[in-house]
Amino acid sequence: MRAEYTQVVLNKAELLKYVIREQLKKDVNRVNRDRLLIEARFIYFYILREDEQMVYQKIGDTVNMNHASVLHGCQKVKFWLETDHEFRDKYLMILSIYNREVYGIEKEAETNELRDKLNKEREEKTKPTKQERKVGTVYDRLHLLIDKTPEEKANDLLTRVEAIYNMMQMDLKRKRI
Repeated sequence: MRAEYTQVVLNKAELLKYVIREQLKKDVNRVNRDRLLIEARFIYFYILREDEQMVYQKIGDTVNMNHASVLHGCQKVKFWLETDHEFRDKYLMILSIYNREVYGIEKEAETNELRDKLNKEREEKTKPTKQERKVGTVYDRLHLLIDKTPEEKANDLLTRVEAIYNMMQMDLKRKRI
């Protein structure tokens, strides 16, 4: 019974490696500091840990790494899922395909619904308010001025903008007192 369980777990790990290789064009067995490869490897770690409840060391053994690397990867994924929308979309795409292959269409549909829900929430949070739209145009105009500035005058412009900013800060402090 134990040998059969081990074989199923290893098959799931190999299947997940295959899905990542096909979708992200990265081989999680490779060792490299390429950001996309690291993201792919960390997605691999996180899915095996969270969905398959594999032990950190067993996950590490499948890619010739230690448990600390897997733990670090899982922690990074948790952070990136909250802060990096592109990464989250990538993760959910891999999870959706993996779930379809392992658990069937129903589980894939659940994952796709979650992705749609999170994308709607992101759109609502990132819609600019009227005030933000106004500020955006000011920033756009500032950027245009910066882009028009010749390179040899860039330091002069920086010095002047910093001086203006410091004067504004002093004005704010005086008004508070």
